Amino acid sequence: MPQSYQSFEVEHHLIVTDESGLTRFVNGAFTAHTGYSIEDMRGRPPGQLLQGADADPSACAAMAAAVRDGKPCHGLELVNHRKDGTPYKVVLDIEPMFDAGHLRGFISMQTPMSSSLPGAFHAQGRAGIWWHSRSGRKRHWSADMYQIYRRDPALGPLSPNEWMGTFGAKGCARLAEMRVQAASQRRPYAVELEVRRGDGTMGWVLIRGEAEFDSEEPHRIIGHHGSTEDVTELVAVRQQALAADGRLQALFDGALNAILLADDQGHCIDANAAACSMLGYTKSELLSKSIQELMIQGPNQDKHQSLWRRLFASARQSGRTQMWRKDGHALIAEYSAVAHIQPGVHLSVLSDVTAQVRSELALHAAQQQLRDFSLRQQEEFDEFRAELARDVHDQLGQMLGALKLEVDLLMKTEGPSDLQHMRNMIQECVNSVRDVSRALRPEALELGLLPALRGMAKEMSMGADVDIQTLLPEQLPALPVQTARTLYRIVQEALTNASIHADAHTICVRLDCHDDVLDLEVRDDGCGFSLDRRGGNRGLGMLGMQERAKQLGAELAVMSTPGEGTSIRGRFRLSTAGRAA
Repeated sequence: MPQSYQSFEVEHHLIVTDESGLTRFVNGAFTAHTGYSIEDMRGRPPGQLLQGADADPSACAAMAAAVRDGKPCHGLELVNHRKDGTPYKVVLDIEPMFDAGHLRGFISMQTPMSSSLPGAFHAQGRAGIWWHSRSGRKRHWSADMYQIYRRDPALGPLSPNEWMGTFGAKGCARLAEMRVQAASQRRPYAVELEVRRGDGTMGWVLIRGEAEFDSEEPHRIIGHHGSTEDVTELVAVRQQALAADGRLQALFDGALNAILLADDQGHCIDANAAACSMLGYTKSELLSKSIQELMIQGPNQDKHQSLWRRLFASARQSGRTQMWRKDGHALIAEYSAVAHIQPGVHLSVLSDVTAQVRSELALHAAQQQLRDFSLRQQEEFDEFRAELARDVHDQLGQMLGALKLEVDLLMKTEGPSDLQHMRNMIQECVNSVRDVSRALRPEALELGLLPALRGMAKEMSMGADVDIQTLLPEQLPALPVQTARTLYRIVQEALTNASIHADAHTICVRLDCHDDVLDLEVRDDGCGFSLDRRGGNRGLGMLGMQERAKQLGAELAVMSTPGEGTSIRGRFRLSTAGRAA
């Protein structure tokens, strides 16, 4: 709710003249604006001093007619001149004052056209002027006063006591107090009051007034005059704005996330309860600190200070940063900041993600341990395979070779017809042992990864009736055995999937090495597949490749669309792959 009473600077210029149009009184706003005192104006027509050679003849004629005929005149636009000669524009209203049917004088209200609020209300016909003698027996209202108070003009103006009663007991006391204080200091007053209008409805008015003193007895009050503006709509807008502010304040105070408001220098100017709880400070303590003070200082000090500068440049910013609690403990805060939500006011919304980050780090460590364990298992398995391959080749192969020689000798002595079938079976067994040995340990890897990839591409191209192209560098840096073996198995699985499942005609294996990075891509022109619906052997093959890549600290990106082929890409950092291996 708005305050019941509010003071304003008086902006209307009030001039009281006698029935001949000679000045009797001017208010303080007039003197302050024009430089003319009551002594300068008394006994002279206002236009004699205020209007110059540039006066509008039609406006002057209208004023003269109003004084001559004793009639009101409204909405005249004039160019007046201050005592120093500078011009200013006003809107003029003239109201005659009658007593028992006899013209007693005029009261005119001049509103400078530079005045914002009073001029706007005046233009809408919602500002009226009034005057009454000290006793209240003589009083005058302009026509707008009757509209503001919704009173029948035939009833005449309210008496001072009746008028004061429209503001209620509290409003009446406040207005009386302000009138006494203003009169004792010989200054105007202004007050905003709630009023009960003639039709019983409630409204709000802004009253500006001033006491009129006897020219012969300067301390004797002989009357009061002023203006009244209907500000009911303005107060309603103000009430709505205050209600909206209240709702925003409730949202601010009750938000679960911490909210800090800061000025251009980064000093906290407001903080909600969640911010106080998160950082362990009282609100008054937070308001004595800056955003930079709350952040972890040290090696990252320049970084944190630059965050504030970048916020002004980008208007919005988000991320994570470290902050200090009052108890000295550090926390990790996730923040979203918006610059200039109001001029010179910047918003930061924070949430404590320390527990989440610790869980993420623990999960990452557990995953790394699992990868390391899987890698060690794979190494042990590969060593077992290599040993098994040697045993198969060295022992079983030699035994089969010796058996074949024995059969050859028998064939020479006993005749080939009976032993040829046995010899063929032994040869098939030798070939199978060789194939098993090669599968358990790729012999080509002993010559290096590049020759192994070329040999595998050539062999699979002949066996699967598919064109496998290799775009490989001339040489590679020395790779750990496990790294070379893992890359070989990834390419082997990718080629197998493309040749068997994708019905591809062309497959391209590309390997690029630059700086500390090894880029691998296997691309085919096969049938492709939906990434959301892969399954079966192909899904297991993809999973196997990705797990092998993770062992080297890399991720595989699989891109495929039905009918448009498949691309498998991976980027391996040799330093990371070397440590993983």
